[in-house]
Amino acid sequence: MMMNPKLTFSSAESERWFQFVINNWRPRHDNVVLVPCAKTKPFHRSITHRNFLKNLWESWLNDEIDLVIVSEPLTVVPAEYDYPEAQYPLYDYPPALIKEGNGFTKLEKRIWRYRFTLFMRLIDKNNCYFILYPYHRAILGGILEKFCVGGIYVERPYIVKGLELLRSMINNHSLASNGFMYVNSSIKILPFQTIDTGIIKK
Repeated sequence: MMMNPKLTFSSAESERWFQFVINNWRPRHDNVVLVPCAKTKPFHRSITHRNFLKNLWESWLNDEIDLVIVSEPLTVVPAEYDYPEAQYPLYDYPPALIKEGNGFTKLEKRIWRYRFTLFMRLIDKNNCYFILYPYHRAILGGILEKFCVGGIYVERPYIVKGLELLRSMINNHSLASNGFMYVNSSIKILPFQTIDTGIIKK
């Protein structure tokens, strides 16, 4: 399958994929873990997923958790649609694209927030955890922190440290009372995210 460098949140193909997930996928476990996407597809073959997030993939393969990749521009890709082969539209969507401040990017963010909220409502009865990047908090933080039990925003060089904290949260729910943490060379407990999530209504 060829990469589509023009695929965006606004694309009909992205909408079709999201509707497929919403209509066909349901979590099987109490714990749902959200992780970032990667340039390499399928994601499980990327360096980040194959090395740093390997333990989460092993937990998913052992049928212990549900694993979901947070994706720009597909919103979410449950692991079963990534392994062993990608079943979703392949894309090349540079993260820098969603960080710009022009009108196109603002619309992309609004669509992402809207769809992501719908997905989080789908898993609302499950314990949701995440390990994501700081820019995810800038865009999705209000939604993540409304629906998730706990989570880690981690700078890329410190993924291993962040993953250790996340595993502790999942294995000991009382540790999740710390809420949401920012991990780089140090560890900070973050105040609850209260910014406007910019959700749009259809």
